Amino acid sequence: NKIATVTFATQSIPPALPGETIVLSGVNPTVYNASWTVIGCTTNSLTFSSASISPSSYIVIKCL
Repeated sequence: NKIATVTFATQSIPPALPGETIVLSGVNPTVYNASWTVIGCTTNSLTFSSASISPSSYIVIKCL
């Protein structure tokens, strides 16, 4: 599997824990619009993996 990193504005605590599921929507390319299992998370980024994403993907999502 390949790793993707989502970055966002710094939060006071990490918004997710490894093993939790997140849902991304409104992302281009649309292959990222799906449910993902978090493998790592900090106060300003999280990572997930999938065989269906491009190698070394880096995407930026605005947290609302």
